[in-house]
Amino acid sequence: MTSHFVTQKRVDVHNDLGIDMAGISGRRSGDINLDFGMLLYGANLRVQASMNHEAVLFDTGVESIAEIDTITLPQYFTLQGV
Repeated sequence: MTSHFVTQKRVDVHNDLGIDMAGISGRRSGDINLDFGMLLYGANLRVQASMNHEAVLFDTGVESIAEIDTITLPQYFTLQGV
């Protein structure tokens, strides 16, 4: 059921989030809770996905932290005693 859900929603995920899902793999059984030694029911599903990533670089021309401190040093004052 889970793999059918992922397959059905593949187009929606691409259109809404820009994520392309490629392959689906997994197993239906065999997971064991190691703390209690109990068999877990359900499935272990893996979906391969790829998405676009962009980065932006801003060149401010500032070369050192000292320059940033002198440029952005705030001037605090009170207005009419407030």
